[in-house]
Amino acid sequence: MDSSRVEDFSQKIASDFAQACRNDEKSEDCFGTAYSYGRDNETRLTHEIIRLQRESGLSRREIIESIRDLASRMNALSYVFLVAADVAEKALDDD
Repeated sequence: MDSSRVEDFSQKIASDFAQACRNDEKSEDCFGTAYSYGRDNETRLTHEIIRLQRESGLSRREIIESIRDLASRMNALSYVFLVAADVAEKALDDD
């Protein structure tokens, strides 16, 4: 399976979403932005996913499984960052 194409796809989406978070003055934690981003960019995401399938040769099932697997790993990664923040809070001196 050509997972590098899925990774490229995910990096493009992550970069675009990060920009949306930086520009969203209403959201403090990006969760609201995430919902809006998915809804507001559904057509663009659809085109990107179709391009991903065409360029990678992956089947529908492989793409769906790859994206879900990536989402699961990203969810786990968020916990790593939360732990890192806790460690930093304990390890670093106050300014």
